[in-house]
Amino acid sequence: MEEDNNRQESPVENPDEKLVRRCVNLKKKTYDEIDELLEKSQSGNRNEFIEKAVNFYIGFLRTEKTEMYLLSTFTAAIQGTVNGAEGRIMGVIYKLAVELAMLNRIVAYDRNFAEIAIEQIRAIAEKEVSDMYNF
Repeated sequence: MEEDNNRQESPVENPDEKLVRRCVNLKKKTYDEIDELLEKSQSGNRNEFIEKAVNFYIGFLRTEKTEMYLLSTFTAAIQGTVNGAEGRIMGVIYKLAVELAMLNRIVAYDRNFAEIAIEQIRAIAEKEVSDMYNF
């Protein structure tokens, strides 16, 4: 009776998540390559590495076309990288625009330019930049 009171129930397991032990026969060269790439793949052990590889191959087979599978896989990775870079670039452009606006005001104040002269200079500068970068 005392044993039953001390026994703790384990959480309910999802049958799809339960590990099943099977024997896998691979060439020594394959095991050596797995061991070599374990850290790079961020796998904790050979089983995890093999499961990731099998899941990748299953996804590849289910898409029926290599290009479509790789495209969807790489698109997600590239999109994340681009979004991060875009935010950093926009921040730098904003800071540069603020600094340039400050510099323009300092020069205009120092040289006592009339507002109309500044507008004419801006129009000329916009045209030069547009022509240079084909906007």
